[in-house]
Amino acid sequence: MVKFRDCVDVQPILVFSIQHTGTWFAINFLTKHSNVSELCEIKIGRELFTGQLYDANYPEHLTHFLFHHHAGLGAPISDDDARATQWLLTYPLICTYPTVIPLRDPLLSLISRQTRHPDRQHHYIVQAMTQLFKLHPANNNTMAFFLPVDKLQSASFAGRQHTLKLLLMHMGLPQEDWVDEFAADWPVFNSQRGPLHELYEQGDLDGLRDAGLASEILMLREHEDEIRPLMEQFNYKDLLWYS
Repeated sequence: MVKFRDCVDVQPILVFSIQHTGTWFAINFLTKHSNVSELCEIKIGRELFTGQLYDANYPEHLTHFLFHHHAGLGAPISDDDARATQWLLTYPLICTYPTVIPLRDPLLSLISRQTRHPDRQHHYIVQAMTQLFKLHPANNNTMAFFLPVDKLQSASFAGRQHTLKLLLMHMGLPQEDWVDEFAADWPVFNSQRGPLHELYEQGDLDGLRDAGLASEILMLREHEDEIRPLMEQFNYKDLLWYS
């Protein structure tokens, strides 16, 4: 186990994400950098702020140690105490260490989750989205960099390149030549396309409701006042689920 307090000679950096928002895009981008470690998953419990190593053999030239935590996992929508504890424990990290938070239309995140797990409910994704606005540096003293992964997919090469270079600067990492190729390719990681994505592209919100997302879409609408302001800050205009 690696603890944040053990990172004396290296800078801890953090990917804090909601499932199906572009987690693996952010992780693969950062771990491609020559100064960044492989991934450590944050474990929250009695031993706070530890990372479970995938590989403990790291070269000495590393300057940054990458940690990751999934927002909302292990905290059911009905368990207010569990959710509050997760945010209480992770918020100080985001205020202390350079952090990237992938961002995506939450309806697309719900579609991805439903495609993989049609037998489960996905309310925790919406609940976690209601908390993201609090993590924007303009609203609180955090070190968060929001990365709108799906929005940038349709952006120009110059826009993608500029954003990725800003992200490296935010994380305290020097620029490297491969960044331009990454910006040009904008690769997709750990993604599974299905019929629900076609309904989304057709603007068929009723079809998505009938396909198993009725309660999640209702919940998005109920929390629109909490989620929409952050989305619009990153130019998510006229999303399908907006009222």
